[in-house]
Amino acid sequence: MDLSSWLRAVLIYAHLLLCAYALVVVVRTALLVLRRRVRAATLMAVHRRLMWVLGGLWLTGLAVVALDLGHGLAGMTERPKLL
Repeated sequence: MDLSSWLRAVLIYAHLLLCAYALVVVVRTALLVLRRRVRAATLMAVHRRLMWVLGGLWLTGLAVVALDLGHGLAGMTERPKLL
């Protein structure tokens, strides 16, 4: 297993973990809202946490795409999923 495929696997795993964490945070917050046990401070804390998680999702996703493309944009035409 070469370095690029190992790095891609680690990035995809990190992306999956961030996605699962974001889903858990959203579902837990939705349950709090449905029970009407939520304060403005709690929602702001959730907002800040999700901003960091979504930023991490963007970074890991862009890193995987950059790793797949290599050093040229010509690889984008070969992969219709990236268009």
